[in-house]
Amino acid sequence: MSVESTSWASELPRGPHSLTRAQVEGSQRERLMFAMVEVVAQKGYNATTIADIVSGAGVSRATFYQLFEDKLTCFIEANKIASQMMIGTLESAIVAISDVDGIDAQARMNLLVERYLESISIFAEYAKVFLVEVFSAGPDAIALRLELMNKFVDLVVESGWNKDLPNVDQAQFRSFIDVIVSALSLKVTTAVGVGDMSSLDSFKHSMAVLIAQLIDNTHPA
Repeated sequence: MSVESTSWASELPRGPHSLTRAQVEGSQRERLMFAMVEVVAQKGYNATTIADIVSGAGVSRATFYQLFEDKLTCFIEANKIASQMMIGTLESAIVAISDVDGIDAQARMNLLVERYLESISIFAEYAKVFLVEVFSAGPDAIALRLELMNKFVDLVVESGWNKDLPNVDQAQFRSFIDVIVSALSLKVTTAVGVGDMSSLDSFKHSMAVLIAQLIDNTHPA
């Protein structure tokens, strides 16, 4: 996921400064969430401790508990930000692909799969945190992952790409995209979980075959 340390973990100025309390707390929250992601990526959610997080963020344990109720709360807040970033990435990709002339819905969906897998490959460390470690964090964290998948489906459905599929109405297109996103999620989670990122490149072909088959099945007999 496109999580960058430059935006998450800005350093607070040392000594006297003109920052408001809200600005200081905002910076501390960002640093704690970034530290959470960094440590969980290295150790896993269950093995991560509050001590690990505050050490990585350079703040006190007392500050942590002023800003977050517990480890899970911090993880979920970090997850929400990562989800927003991924949604932004997907939105930009869909807009760019929609602007490409002379290609049909099948080609557009293949391009979107490629862009998504490229993003996962680039940010594999963070993908592991938010796609795999959520299952260790419990139902609230898993619910956020499901919410992201549903938003992914919504974005593609709202793109209007099904206008190139005359035999597919909006409800059918949603089911169509749900199958694609579910297949993507399963493969990516498995690849990231076992550290086999090289398999994602070959998965582009598998997804292209699946998309083609789904489209073929929409044609009247």
